[in-house]
Amino acid sequence: MLTWGLVGGILCLWFSFEPAVSIAMLLSMFVLVSYAANNLILRCSPVHMCHMDVHDERAAIAKDKTSPLALALEKQPWHVPALEISEMLLSNSNNKMQGDVVQGQAIWPNSDEPIAFENDLFRGKVLFLLRTEPESPKWHHLFVGRRRLFWVQLQGQFKVQPVGTVYIGGEVPRKMKLGFVTNTLVRILLSVLNCLVVGLHYGLGHAYPKDVVAPEDEELPHLSFPLQSSVDEFICTRAGDAPPALGTDGLGESTDARARRKAGTQRYEFNTSDTYSFSFFSFFIDFERWKVVNVPGMPDTSLATFWDTMPLRIVAYSLKAPTGHRHDRHVAGQKQYYLCLQLSPTPTAVRPRTARSLFGLDMENEANEFIKDEEAHHDQLLSELDVFEFCVPVWVEYFSTTEGVKGPGERRVGYLFDILEYTDGSRTVLKKHRFALHTAVQTNLAISLASDDFDADDPTIEFTIQTKTSSTRAIDTERSLIDAALHDLAVDASSSSSSLSRKIAAKAALKRLLTQPSSVVPHAPFFATRPGISTGSQGQVVRMLWDSHWRNEWLVLDTKKHEVRFFRTQSSTPCLVIPIADIFDVTPASDYLNLPPPANSDGMYWFEIETLTRVHCIAVASLGECEFWHRAIVAEMDTLSGVVMAHDLVSKPYYLVASTLGRDRYQNELHCGTRDDEAVAKDEQRRILNDRRIGVRFGASADLDVCDVVEQALRMAILLRQHPQLCLTHEVLMFLDVVASIKQVNATLTLFAMNSPDRTAFFLNLYHLQVLHGHFLDLLPHSKATWATFFNSVAYDVSGLLFTPAEIEHCILRTSLPPFKAPFPRPSWSTSDPRTPLEVRGADYRMVFALNPTTRSSVSVVTVYRGFALEHQLNFMARLVLSTLVSADMRKHIIYLPRVCEWYAADFPGHHNVSNVVRTLVSYLDGDLKGNVEALLSQPSKLAIKYLNYDYSFHATVQLSNWKAQPSTATAS
Repeated sequence: MLTWGLVGGILCLWFSFEPAVSIAMLLSMFVLVSYAANNLILRCSPVHMCHMDVHDERAAIAKDKTSPLALALEKQPWHVPALEISEMLLSNSNNKMQGDVVQGQAIWPNSDEPIAFENDLFRGKVLFLLRTEPESPKWHHLFVGRRRLFWVQLQGQFKVQPVGTVYIGGEVPRKMKLGFVTNTLVRILLSVLNCLVVGLHYGLGHAYPKDVVAPEDEELPHLSFPLQSSVDEFICTRAGDAPPALGTDGLGESTDARARRKAGTQRYEFNTSDTYSFSFFSFFIDFERWKVVNVPGMPDTSLATFWDTMPLRIVAYSLKAPTGHRHDRHVAGQKQYYLCLQLSPTPTAVRPRTARSLFGLDMENEANEFIKDEEAHHDQLLSELDVFEFCVPVWVEYFSTTEGVKGPGERRVGYLFDILEYTDGSRTVLKKHRFALHTAVQTNLAISLASDDFDADDPTIEFTIQTKTSSTRAIDTERSLIDAALHDLAVDASSSSSSLSRKIAAKAALKRLLTQPSSVVPHAPFFATRPGISTGSQGQVVRMLWDSHWRNEWLVLDTKKHEVRFFRTQSSTPCLVIPIADIFDVTPASDYLNLPPPANSDGMYWFEIETLTRVHCIAVASLGECEFWHRAIVAEMDTLSGVVMAHDLVSKPYYLVASTLGRDRYQNELHCGTRDDEAVAKDEQRRILNDRRIGVRFGASADLDVCDVVEQALRMAILLRQHPQLCLTHEVLMFLDVVASIKQVNATLTLFAMNSPDRTAFFLNLYHLQVLHGHFLDLLPHSKATWATFFNSVAYDVSGLLFTPAEIEHCILRTSLPPFKAPFPRPSWSTSDPRTPLEVRGADYRMVFALNPTTRSSVSVVTVYRGFALEHQLNFMARLVLSTLVSADMRKHIIYLPRVCEWYAADFPGHHNVSNVVRTLVSYLDGDLKGNVEALLSQPSKLAIKYLNYDYSFHATVQLSNWKAQPSTATAS
């Protein structure tokens, strides 16, 4: 019930919230978030909730005929005698949390006439209307056909012109001590509110002397909004004109005026001559019964259960010296109150109670039973979660037009859950494979509930709701963290009493994510019209941008320009344009992806548009749409004449493609698109080489042997490089699809589980694969100045982790070796980088010769490394490189070494003396060269050692080595 109440409150706020119900939301927020914490405390502790003697209080009231309670006894039932509403008079010169507050006149609910009030800053009148039982004879007609439970109408003039924004909202007079559920749900609610409401300000309270050094720096717990843009009705009457009468069915504000006002685009300036009339209402709070009501998933709950005798204040105020900064605190010394109405039940309505009297329980026995029930509930949730195998492989940008949100809509973040449900916890018989798309708020709810940081006053767990607030790379990192956190939550069997309730709430939230239908279904009516498009068909789709990112977009088939164009929502510029002539196939989505059927993925029907450089995977919301787009695109391809079609080149030599299609239609750079957006600096962007096809396989897909795949791809790359004039286009596409499959490897089961030799061999092969990939696509740098452009920016995706050649060299293979001295930037990783566990420890100087960039200052041979033979292969490559590049001039007494021996000199033992380096290298030399070098080393007084100039151009051809044919591979040391 607790969890349903929490989620119900969030959903209620998410789908129905309007700023004008700020007061009700303040109460609902604290009620919801206090529900579990107070319930547990009340059950387990006999501490008194109210420290007053009711009999003495009643006697005092009986003697004082002018007391509010005595006056209340004269009220009629529709005046709600059990509720006190008072005007609170505050000193606006030196406001403090507890001091300078005087109770003023009583405000009767459903009074026959508006009640006048006045203070130093404002004069006006208020009508506080409540739906009561029995009904008010005079005002009941205003509630007929409406759900609202209270309706406050105010009218008046400012006596002093406000400076800056005038806020209206709710506050409580003392700082609340919030527990773990409080802080967790407040974080969720406030994140949602910040997205939905312009000008929202909140504070959880800062008290003197614990939190602040001076009384005037205290801040009451509050939730407030700009008055002019948030109330339900607002009328400004110019001086000399008659303002609207209070107590009528509306103040006369038109729908258009209300929409412009609520947009909140400009700050409103109040003055002292005009009369302002406004009203606000809500159906969440029943003040007559002092209860929270109508919250989905939560029973009607007495406020006394949570608040005891603490009152609520409805306030309107401004700041004396506003800075304009949204996050500045609204402290007591800065506030100028124009209105302060304090609401509380009369003393007889809130009796003193203990936890025992409140629940009628034997506390010791009940506490034990409660803990046992909680443990049983936790174990049951673990058992129910055990039938699921899931991951969060994708984040989705979807377009939200939630009712109540200002403006035309916004781009929001959602997450795809790839769910396998089995018949039982053994996970041997698969029951269902399904997708579920959930909002960022719902996805993070389980994590927030399980957070250990539950006592902080301010939210510390943050997550992205709108895509405009974070870069794509940051959101993708957030997705990885969410996936890991949810898996930790699903398998955590700990049941310590201090966190058991928190774990139950978190696991229940996770279970709902895995069992309930999608909360995000990006879909618009078929053939919905996109402004500005009149020639062709259009509709909303979901497109896989890359393996871990999908996006809600507009698909447009422009028959006039013969193009397929994709538009990001709210954008008039296409993010992708595909000429019809460049398409050579439109097919249903590949079985390789292992997508669940449409019935298990909220009706998503997938198809692919294949070009030479990319296979675009697209989802629509019905089979009819899927068939239409296939027919329409193929028909448009058939209408083209006199244009070279891309599908005609598939069986032709690859080197003819660029010249045949021309630079406008085909360029090698299209094979390495970036995944970053404008939020990432250009020099930090990564261009992904293995992104032609979506590589991820969903559901229960067998993991591939990534070492075998990389070896296969490396051999294919060498053949393509050796025979550039003979390789056919479809062979190049086959290679690109093979390297795309590297993305599907399971990082946990394969990549991070490799032993050191296998990992070293894998990344050596991956390094050379990227270099050779750049060879036949002509992406390699043509000069020293552009060297870093390739080696530090192009990357391969391996299980969602990106690796550039420079990162493989310096952050993985050479991480335990000293920094090199080459004139290029050296990448580095932070300790929190998820790739750091892949670092190889124990490498030695042979790594200098194993890494071959294939320049003319290195050998034109590449080895396919294997973990079981790594030591032999490292010796072989050292021998091959040194015997090729080292030379000795006996006449001049000079030994020439490759330049890399200078750059990486610190790798060698005894590197402070270059002769020691040469003595290490001589063991890898053979024949006359070895004899000559040893002879020169024996005459150190005449010896000179020089380094060859480095040639940054690349070998025209590259060969695959056959290290097994060398008889000395097993003997060199």
